[in-house]
Amino acid sequence: MRKYTTAEKIGDYMLIDIDPTFEDKVDGWIEGVSRMLDQAANRKLVAEEAGEGEEDASLEDKYFDGNGQRFLTIDDCVEVEEVAIGDINGDNEEETEDYLTYPRIAPIRRLILKGGVFSAGVQNVRVKARWGLFADVPKDIELACTIIVAGVINASTPGKQAIKSESIGNYQVAYTDEKGIADFDRAKSIIDTYRKHDF
Repeated sequence: MRKYTTAEKIGDYMLIDIDPTFEDKVDGWIEGVSRMLDQAANRKLVAEEAGEGEEDASLEDKYFDGNGQRFLTIDDCVEVEEVAIGDINGDNEEETEDYLTYPRIAPIRRLILKGGVFSAGVQNVRVKARWGLFADVPKDIELACTIIVAGVINASTPGKQAIKSESIGNYQVAYTDEKGIADFDRAKSIIDTYRKHDF
């Protein structure tokens, strides 16, 4: 799973050295907060890193309903590896290379068939891709993750005098000064800018 920050960046932000015996715990929080940010944004923010070799673990199949049109809206992705179309029930799947991605540069949000249509059906279009809005972690998402994990560390450290404490997702965060509180508000605003709204 892609992690949106590192223990080193969190230590730099907090102006502390994270104890090596605590790093596994912090790493777990980084992973959990990274997934929480995806959920808050209602989308996968950053694609898995591209692997090497024939079995690239960053590529994943997703299925979509064919709509009987040349255009098919898909989830955000940074690379499409394979497209296959089945019949109305998703059976008799056949790969096609007769498609374009739109836009041509990531994030890709649509497929366009050059000839023909995506047969109407239920979960009958399979797309193998690297799913996510970005190929690499943007600095603002990295910062948001760093700030929130720092808040989790503060909330978990005995004797820390927090001036504000609250829950975010499954986590309790705490901040010890006005700058920390302002940064936490900024982190929430960053994620709001990436939120995908379902209409």
